Amino acid sequence: MSSYNKITKIGILLSLICCFISINYIYQTPLGKVEPSSKILNKEEIKNAQLKAKSNEEWSAFLKWEVEQAEKWLTEEITIPSQGGGHPSWFICKDGSALFYNPNSSKQHFCEQDQHIYIGDSYDHGWLYRRHQQIIQAAFNFAHLYLITENPVYGEKAREILVGYSEVYSKYPLQSNGGRLYWQSLDEAVSLISLVQVFDIINESGFLSYREKTMIKSKFFKESAQTLMMNEKGTSNWQAWHIAAIGMIGYLLEEEELIEYAVNGEQGFFYLIENSVTEDGFWHEGSIAYHLYALRPLTWLAEYSTRLTEDSLFKSEILKKMIDAPIQYAYPDHTVPTNNNGGIYGMTLIGEPLSGVEIYELASNYFQDARFGSILNRQDSPTFTGLFYGPIEYERNPLMEKSINFSSFGHGILRNARMSLLMDYGFHGGYHGHFDKLHLDFYALEERFATDPGAPAHSHPLFESWYKQTISHNTVTINGESQLDTAGDLILYSETEDFNLLHSSANDAYPGVTYERSLWLNDLYTIDWFYVEGNSPSHVFDWVVHVDGNFSFHSPNQVKKADIDYDYFTNGKTIPYITKFKGSWNKDNNGVQLNILGLPSKPVDLFLANTPGPSNDSYMVRDTLLQRYMGKKIQFTNILYPTNIEGALTLDAIRVGDNGVIVKLNEQYHLYWYRNQSQSSPIIAWKAQSIHPHSEVNFPRLEITETGDTLSIQIVNLNEYYSLRIILDDSPVIKKYLINGEEVIAEMLNNQILLKVK
Repeated sequence: MSSYNKITKIGILLSLICCFISINYIYQTPLGKVEPSSKILNKEEIKNAQLKAKSNEEWSAFLKWEVEQAEKWLTEEITIPSQGGGHPSWFICKDGSALFYNPNSSKQHFCEQDQHIYIGDSYDHGWLYRRHQQIIQAAFNFAHLYLITENPVYGEKAREILVGYSEVYSKYPLQSNGGRLYWQSLDEAVSLISLVQVFDIINESGFLSYREKTMIKSKFFKESAQTLMMNEKGTSNWQAWHIAAIGMIGYLLEEEELIEYAVNGEQGFFYLIENSVTEDGFWHEGSIAYHLYALRPLTWLAEYSTRLTEDSLFKSEILKKMIDAPIQYAYPDHTVPTNNNGGIYGMTLIGEPLSGVEIYELASNYFQDARFGSILNRQDSPTFTGLFYGPIEYERNPLMEKSINFSSFGHGILRNARMSLLMDYGFHGGYHGHFDKLHLDFYALEERFATDPGAPAHSHPLFESWYKQTISHNTVTINGESQLDTAGDLILYSETEDFNLLHSSANDAYPGVTYERSLWLNDLYTIDWFYVEGNSPSHVFDWVVHVDGNFSFHSPNQVKKADIDYDYFTNGKTIPYITKFKGSWNKDNNGVQLNILGLPSKPVDLFLANTPGPSNDSYMVRDTLLQRYMGKKIQFTNILYPTNIEGALTLDAIRVGDNGVIVKLNEQYHLYWYRNQSQSSPIIAWKAQSIHPHSEVNFPRLEITETGDTLSIQIVNLNEYYSLRIILDDSPVIKKYLINGEEVIAEMLNNQILLKVK
């Protein structure tokens, strides 16, 4: 062999070796750090976020706190657990409170409540759940801190965590509730949504080698997507998180099969919003907490579709209804009613744990809805989502929604400038439902006086025995038993300037019992009528209201100690056999109070007791008022009116027959009448204001006749009133309405007619 050939072969061999080394280097080594980048967030958004963090005091404080937390993590060696996590309900004390989480103690778990150490496999897996959550949140924070600060140390730490999970995920066995990273596939999907965003940032910013990218895509994200696809959940909120995680992976990795599954699949986005959302835009599980919980992932999926394709899922009218519903539902202070398993009492759209802000931060970019500013401008918990996705400036708008009836959800709301009332007459809500038909929420003067207590964790010892039961709600309990699982019916909803009345029934709540409630909202007070009639003379009817405030009777000398035959009622007191009473709940000594004037149709026994507090603190107590009647039928009639130190309000009232009330407000006399469903009359209700400034006030004397297509109402003493408003059942026969011989224009109210006289 010539020396030339030898040299040529050696040269080829060296070239192959160099090529192999180069390929291996590229495969194993990151391509080199570049400026912070993202496939989802554009450069302008990143720069705007950096500007907000520097120029805005709130965001600057948020960033400072996050940096301080991140610096603590940098000193710690993060080891990805070799096992998947369990469930948070496995990490609790015997009384339902959470065990103390110590990241350095995976086998011994301390309970601060009972001072005991808990040991066992389920506790260890509960600890693993917390550990995985903590590490994944750290990765999310590191990645976003890198985008803001451009400090590569943070990006490298995020890379370390994500690569670590890609190395161990395939070793996690499938658990009994569909997950591998966690026991529940739901929790796995939640964490995946965070980790997809981590990958987007560090992938685009040059931290990952080709081998690491390939491993994360194939060994972690695609395998986890398959795990979720094997555990389809139909119309459940779980499926919303499943398809969001799968779809976000698909959009980011440009995997058409995953996108198609998540969006158009048999249980994809369009299937869910068409089958899991009511006509009102509410999630079908009957709870604002689960509505927001399902809406969050759907909003993320829509955000990714908007940014990475030309076919935005935000175009869906149903999704927009879902986004609007919480704003229409919330109280003026941004807290939300927590009926059914509606979450922890006092939850708010502007902070944790609902994370409602995140929804509106994402949606605001697409919809440009001015109402979102009332939420975004008052957020209590700044987040990275808000920093990057939220608008730079918000329109400052108060949250002042009008009265609204969510007819398919079954919650009617009446509002004015002073009060907000909610009645729950709708469907039960399945597992998340409570036995609370015709429950009343009463919000006034920026205070939650008598609102639903919410629901603690399902593992809480009082979750089933108290918070789900009828007696814990502001409704009527019969014979000491809870209602059946049932839906009520809306009879009348009027929210005109002249007539604010909500009337519902739930006659299947207790077999053989007529069960009706009407709420009549005036500018300064509310009349609450609750009619119950049983099929025997031996029923025990208990009208109950639970209030956050200290109650006092206006006749304290009559009060006696008493035992009340319900669990969790303590410090009982009673006033027996009373036909009229007054009392007040004072709210935290701030001069705001809720007053009650009771006018039962028959004598009742009054009871006052302490009962478990709202779900955010069951060790607190509420002052509960109970009116008891034993017999066949009764109409509980109560006037509720809030007052404060700024304005005096003199109010008194009397009953007139079974269905009428005259309210004296300062020097005015307001007259009200309404009929029960069992009564026969074309008139459903009427209200009037007397011209007489004294006690000689008469009810209108109405004589009704029907002739052909004309209904005539003769009012003998019409000249005694400033105004009179009448609501009647709509009739297909009647075309003309006469009052004292003069035709009156009829206004349609759903299936009723409103006549305005004078």
